[in-house]
Amino acid sequence: MVLPSKKESTAIVTALVIWLAVTTLCVGFRPEHLWLALLIASLFFACRTSRKTVVALLPFIIFGISYDWMNIVHNYDVNPVDIRGLYEAEKSLFGITAATGEVLTPNEFFARHTSTLMDILGGFFYLCWVPVPIFFGLYLYFGRQVKIYLHFAIVFLLVNLIGFAGYYIHPAAPPWYVALYGFDFIEGTPGSVAGLGHFDEITGLGIFNGLYGRNSNVFAAVPLSMLGAGTDFFRPLPLFRPSGENLPSFRHSLPAGQPYRFRRILYPSRRAAMVCGAIRI
Repeated sequence: MVLPSKKESTAIVTALVIWLAVTTLCVGFRPEHLWLALLIASLFFACRTSRKTVVALLPFIIFGISYDWMNIVHNYDVNPVDIRGLYEAEKSLFGITAATGEVLTPNEFFARHTSTLMDILGGFFYLCWVPVPIFFGLYLYFGRQVKIYLHFAIVFLLVNLIGFAGYYIHPAAPPWYVALYGFDFIEGTPGSVAGLGHFDEITGLGIFNGLYGRNSNVFAAVPLSMLGAGTDFFRPLPLFRPSGENLPSFRHSLPAGQPYRFRRILYPSRRAAMVCGAIRI
């Protein structure tokens, strides 16, 4: 068992104390905060492998803390909330004409036309938008593709932080808000599971009720970060090099003399990565 250095130990303990103190004073203490702090500390001091896991997960831990800390300053205290404008824009662009001739937004249409199978699939895929990037990142990190992992994890963090900034620049009411409260702004509106409640009802798990019952930011419909989560998997890939040296796992599988255009598919440029980021935002 190799313990961390005194400097490393001091750094992790100080960081955890500061996080818990700020959270308790400005957000409100919850039991899971203490459990998470104990888990991080236990993994950090347990052994070298678990310590590497904590280091690898730092971008994702910072992401989670940043999301929780949005409770410190609500976005509706910074800028006015867009409610009617966004609703009308959605209806104009994506409206569905019902049999009665009424134009419905997609959420209104699917609220009237439910499907158990689609509710289960939708809930399952919705739950993947954070765990899948985390597991993929750990796969890269422990697969000794550290450089690619760093590209992936840092871009995941930065893109989400840009999204959080967008919540404050343009606070926007989600579709379920209009369905429940109309177009009037109500300060302190609690979070809602909306259509995801069907998944909880069907499975009996109550996952989304636990997640969104304490939603950090109700008026955060734009940008929708999880919608473009899949594009993260393209952005860690580095600049194209014809030799294929950037991705060792693919290098030996390329036939000799492979056409340039085929190799470029495997090694997209950073310009393509920027396009993926723009699509997500």
